[in-house]
Amino acid sequence: MNYANASPVLVAAMIGSTFLIFADERASAQEWRQYKNVEQAGWSVPELDKARQFAASIGSAAIMIVDHGKVVQAWGAIDHPYSSASVRKSIYDATIGATHTVKPFDINTSLGALGIDDIDPLDQVELSATFEQLLTARSGVYHPCAYETPSNARLPPSRHSAKPGTRWYYNNWDFNVVCAAFEQLSGERMQQAFANRIAKPLGMQDF
Repeated sequence: MNYANASPVLVAAMIGSTFLIFADERASAQEWRQYKNVEQAGWSVPELDKARQFAASIGSAAIMIVDHGKVVQAWGAIDHPYSSASVRKSIYDATIGATHTVKPFDINTSLGALGIDDIDPLDQVELSATFEQLLTARSGVYHPCAYETPSNARLPPSRHSAKPGTRWYYNNWDFNVVCAAFEQLSGERMQQAFANRIAKPLGMQDF
């Protein structure tokens, strides 16, 4: 997609996160440079103004638009640390996908093959759940887990009510376990893989 020709309003509507970042392989971790004339860079000032108005209307705290490694426009407190929820799923998915591209591994590897278990041991059916099913929240493992809100803790289906791969459920157990499973399959720490394959190529700072 040629972002310079895209309507910023449309793009802003498509992005649900605090920061809107466009980058390619030419971006690298460095102090950000900014276009002096966005129109010469192929961007429409009226459309950018519409994007700013739209961002304000949905309560965005900060926006940063980057094209080919240079800032097109930025507004709001872009250097402020914001509290955010459920970002790790997107971070995990992007990091795992980027790693799998250069270091393929078997996403159908089971929990049993990885030697992953729980305090309340998993049975053979639960141990057959695969890495891919963890990623897609379809493991069928309905155990108490860390980082659940009280409301989520009351909602899980009963244990053994669904076989792996047959039911989707927003399951923090899956998301907690997928990081350890990834590290076994790839031989890399999640944090380092994210830094090398996502953060640094995109030119992220203070991540």
